[in-house]
Amino acid sequence: MSVEAARKPYLLWFDLTHDHSTEALMMQFQPACECRLAAGNSFSEKDYEPQPDMICMHYDRPDMPGLNLLLEIKRKAPSIPITMFTVQHSEELAVWAMRSRVWEYMVLALSSTEINRFLHALRQLCDVRRKAGASNKVLQIEHGPSLPDSIR
Repeated sequence: MSVEAARKPYLLWFDLTHDHSTEALMMQFQPACECRLAAGNSFSEKDYEPQPDMICMHYDRPDMPGLNLLLEIKRKAPSIPITMFTVQHSEELAVWAMRSRVWEYMVLALSSTEINRFLHALRQLCDVRRKAGASNKVLQIEHGPSLPDSIR
């Protein structure tokens, strides 16, 4: 197995919470991922080498500056997927997130099933991205959640 294939996914975290609780959330992912907390609330690709595999934006109560930061990061680094973690959830916020092209929208608190599904999809994403230059074969990522119980 190559060193690149064995490398843990690198998650860059932005703490946009009022109580600065992101480090506690990061701990849930540290066994499987390399997690780093961003210094401040700005992003420049040159400041983060190597490039993160995923940018994680943690909100308790999303506000205009925090959501605008997500859009700014998306403009500056469109190839880096973004996961939005939020305590405050609404249909309107979820629709906004999907239209803003976040890779994943996760409502806190997370169950172990949700964490495992996220990590499985993240590993697949990292594999696909690392093999992108080596092969023209299109690989599918099992990213979608199962159907909601209310629809079954």
